[in-house]
Amino acid sequence: MRLVSLVVLFISVLAVTSSCTGNSQEKENDLEKDTIAPVLKLTKKIDTAYLNTLYEDPQAELVDRGRCINAEITGSVNTAVIGAYYLDYDYTDEAGNQAATVTRTVHVVENGASFLNGNYNVNYTCTAIRSGASDPKITATNYLATVSTNTINNRFEIVQLNVGPESVIPISTLRGNAIHLEFFRNSDCISSGTVSPSKNSFTIQTSTYDETQRITYVCKNVFTKKIEEKK
Repeated sequence: MRLVSLVVLFISVLAVTSSCTGNSQEKENDLEKDTIAPVLKLTKKIDTAYLNTLYEDPQAELVDRGRCINAEITGSVNTAVIGAYYLDYDYTDEAGNQAATVTRTVHVVENGASFLNGNYNVNYTCTAIRSGASDPKITATNYLATVSTNTINNRFEIVQLNVGPESVIPISTLRGNAIHLEFFRNSDCISSGTVSPSKNSFTIQTSTYDETQRITYVCKNVFTKKIEEKK
């Protein structure tokens, strides 16, 4: 059995340089005659970033004459603080023609799953049922895990989740009080999760089959948020 998820969490303040593809080479005499200002457009004039995650600028684009640009960006997005942020894009072409400034507004808001952020004590029980054997093996243990939100609304990371003999990081999405999990390269894994009414704990039940060992694992992870001591 192999359960793998590729999830990376970043907390960042980011403003990046925009670019496009194209051929910018022109003859000097053409540049001298060029008096047409380039035009910048934004893929999104209003964008959303989620609190404590990486904001990736969707870039500005030069829309006339197919030139490649390197737009100058003024401003930044602080994803550590909720609020509205403004990014100004400017560009001057090789002939000295300046594009009109365009502005993107980025709203930093809370991810719908952000209340799950924190450290957890996890109570883990798992039954391993080998094909053809009458006595299943039951494992019970406790471990620590961390939950943090993703760049996509209502999505979060669980680091880590025990399933059978492995610890995995599933792709987790909150839908109301239900948790939907996906496991990379493992379509045979069946899981369900539920957040408690108090919202300080949640339970994930998972079932998967290991063809190599001919074992079915039926596991339950109960996550209870740790009460952090005030310093």
